[in-house]
Formats: sequence, C-alpha cells, structure tokens
Amino acid sequence: LSPVPVDVGVCERVHAVWRHGHLDQVMVVGEVRVAAPSRVRAVLRLAGDALAQIHPAAGVTCTAPHVYELDIADDMCALEYEVRVDHSDKYVPLLLQTQWRCEAQQSSVLVMHRPNPAVPPTVTAALQDVSFRISLPSDAHVTGGVMSEPIGDWDPATHTLSWHAPSLEGRSAVRFPLATQGSPQDVYASWCLPAYTMSPLDVHVEAAGTPLAVPPMQRMTLAGHYRVTS
Repeated sequence: LSPVPVDVGVCERVHAVWRHGHLDQVMVVGEVRVAAPSRVRAVLRLAGDALAQIHPAAGVTCTAPHVYELDIADDMCALEYEVRVDHSDKYVPLLLQTQWRCEAQQSSVLVMHRPNPAVPPTVTAALQDVSFRISLPSDAHVTGGVMSEPIGDWDPATHTLSWHAPSLEGRSAVRFPLATQGSPQDVYASWCLPAYTMSPLDVHVEAAGTPLAVPPMQRMTLAGHYRVTS
C-alpha cells in the first residue's frame, strides 16, 4: 500500500490584557487540524500539553493519556485546546504600553510596543502585520481631524482609528479633538506569527493500520483579544 499523505497544522491565538501597566491575563487557545485525500485511521500523540485543556472533536477518542484516535477525512479540526497562563509573559511575543492624556477638548495617547525579550529572538523577528486600533465611545463628539503618527485610517461611522506599525519596536502618537472631556480607551493590537506557536504543545501523527506519509507540522499564531485596557 502507498502511504496516505496526512497534513497536520496547529493554529493558536494569544489573548493578553494589560491593566495599570502590567500584564494581567494571558490565555493561549488553539486547534489541531488534519487533512487527508481519503479516509484513513490515525493516532494523534500529544507532547508538551501538561498545562493544556484538550477538547476532542466529535468522533475523536482519547484512548490513553495524551493519545487520540480518529478517522481523518478531508480537512478537519481534530482537537481544540486552551492554555491559561496568567501573568506569564513567555507566551506573549509583543509587549504593549499606553500613556493617555485627557484634557478638556482633546485626548491623546502614546502607544509603545516592542518585542518581548523573554521570547526567543528568532520567534519575535518573524512577527508580521503589527497594527493597532482604538475606538471612541459612540457619543464622543469629534470636532476636527484625528491626527496620528504613523498616519492611520479614521472611520467616523464607527469612531475607530486603525494604523500599521512600520517596525516591531516603536511608538505611535494619536490625538482626538473632542467637544467635551474624554477618557482613556482600550487599545487593541493585531499581528501574525507564521511558522511558530507559542505554547509547547507538539503533535505526532501515527498510523493505525494504513501507512501514512506525514510532512512537518505547519504552525501559525495570531493575536486574539490582545489589548491594553483603560
């Protein structure tokens, strides 16, 4: 029998919240996807999942600790998992800090970001598409042009300013002219990290009868709810 090719991919999202200048909450959620051109039985063996809460999909059976058996067909999500790691910054590739100044007729904010030195430099160097977003309350009356450096896109319909960071380390300055006193708002960050995952979870696929051909696992991490809260 010719081995059946099986692709394995893991995609994670990092949720992180900073409050009062400190990293307050961290959670990593992810999914393990498998795909095969024809229906085939396989075993997934997990490693590095001691902190993870695993949620198998329907039809996926846990046959022993860290071992799952399933029929792979097409492209399917086999496992979902979550790793709650509050206050641990080793899962957070980009560090954030904000500094608000709210005056009678304008609010301004500095947004500072930098790669996390607690994460291997090869990982943080792979970060791509770093961007930020701030939304003002719907009842905030903006009296003039919103200014930002780098230049961002202001959507008056949603009261949202978004912009891209030109580098992994830097600062952005934003000013909102307002009719009345404003207040600090949450600042959201987005980024993607191809070829890496932040949790230590590893997946090995083994045959359960029919021989399998399994290339190296594909990995991807994205920013989830990644914000500095007001």
